[in-house]
Amino acid sequence: MRVDANGDTSLLAVFHSRGSTPPRPSFAPLPFDQFTDAVPTVVVVGPDGAYYVGELTGVPFTNTRANVYRVVPGEAPRLFLIEDACLTGFKSIIDMAFDGEGNLWVLQHATGQVQNLGPGVLIRVTPDKTQPDICAQYQAGTRTTVLSGLARPTSVSAGPDGALYVSNRGTSRGDAPDGGGEVLRIEP
Repeated sequence: MRVDANGDTSLLAVFHSRGSTPPRPSFAPLPFDQFTDAVPTVVVVGPDGAYYVGELTGVPFTNTRANVYRVVPGEAPRLFLIEDACLTGFKSIIDMAFDGEGNLWVLQHATGQVQNLGPGVLIRVTPDKTQPDICAQYQAGTRTTVLSGLARPTSVSAGPDGALYVSNRGTSRGDAPDGGGEVLRIEP
């Protein structure tokens, strides 16, 4: 959805529910036990002016099922299916950022094999600029895990100083044994 300065809202895109492999656990109400909702968790403006939407897929948070979609401002609203993804193969995307060089930074909240557990990671996708269009550039680009072992990260930002800033332990309580949240500064 888009909200204008005067409060008017308009639909930009819809993301389709889809089958889940493995299927949702049996506690899910029927007939929806075979489907998972892709929850958009982040929208960032790309180097081409389009909106890039990252998703956190639903239970069972299967590896490689979270995608990045490209939504072009001004185009008619549309339903995005899995095959419409600009970039695929992630898990639990919680945030993204583009840096000044056009690299896409994807923050995954978790990487564990079960549900949404396990450490988070920060992945850099360096585009292959020899490709004909921007989605092909990121698809053919190089993926590098820059930071792993994160504890429930929630946000990434490319700073004006060229560094990246990652909020870590974003879902921890201040009185938790790990001491609560922190912001990490990373030199790419």
